[in-house]
Amino acid sequence: MPGLSINKDGAVLYHDVKGYEDIWRKHHTSPICRDVWLKREGKYTKLTHFNGEDRNPVWGEGDTYYYLSEEDGTFNVFKNNSERNGQATVDPFSKAIPFVS
Repeated sequence: MPGLSINKDGAVLYHDVKGYEDIWRKHHTSPICRDVWLKREGKYTKLTHFNGEDRNPVWGEGDTYYYLSEEDGTFNVFKNNSERNGQATVDPFSKAIPFVS
């Protein structure tokens, strides 16, 4: 599981690897693109469903998580909630993101 992020409760976020894809390639959409997954209490849940790249997930506070996605046309930081897993929102860079130092 590449790109692991483990929260204090032991829940694991990661992105899958279905085959080789150049990490610098942009605007690629195919079944080989990465998705973000959650492993919690032995159950695996796919959290992203965009046909392009979704990767590098990290936990924020509580059940909030951040990840990189090209869903809006270019790589950007998105945030979502693992419990509600609703529509992801772009996190503006003007706000402080807890995992960036």
